[in-house]
Amino acid sequence: MRHLIVVFSLIILGFQANGQLYMAQNGEVSFFSKTPLEDIDALNKQVGSIINT
Repeated sequence: MRHLIVVFSLIILGFQANGQLYMAQNGEVSFFSKTPLEDIDALNKQVGSIINT
């Protein structure tokens, strides 16, 4: 009986351990690299992201 209670508790805790999703509709990503030949610079202002925690 004790084994059944432990297994049931672990199953219930597993369902409650879900992460949350954080969404961002507007964002900005920039990139810069300095190299001997030329500097590389990029900018993107149309970014969407989802973070799963």
